[in-house]
Amino acid sequence: MTTRILFTSVCALLLIGESARAVNPSWVAGYPKTGTAAGTILTNATINIAVGYETTGGVQVTAWPVGGGASISKAHTIAAGQIGLITVGEFATDNTLTSGANYNVIVTILIKQINVNGAVPWNTDPAIAVAK
Repeated sequence: MTTRILFTSVCALLLIGESARAVNPSWVAGYPKTGTAAGTILTNATINIAVGYETTGGVQVTAWPVGGGASISKAHTIAAGQIGLITVGEFATDNTLTSGANYNVIVTILIKQINVNGAVPWNTDPAIAVAK
């Protein structure tokens, strides 16, 4: 009985530790949206990073055609070391999207434990937008 309780407690702590890093990123109201330059979509997201974790500075915007097709990603940079609730800022997709086509879009934000190497990606839920 003691072994079962200990195992259950350890599993619960591991799950709490894993989910405590961040609250999944979410879209800022009105995003994603049609870009200002041909072949682009604009994105902006927020993430709430837990105590003991921080941004690495890496952000990636990925788009792929609704209905299937190759994905196109573009790397962006934000300030490293950010904690708490942050807004990533407005970023555009790569400018090679087909104008007028619908795309699924996600923003991936990399976070890490403070003073520890390695990063964990956190993605927004996919959303649909039209490329300019």
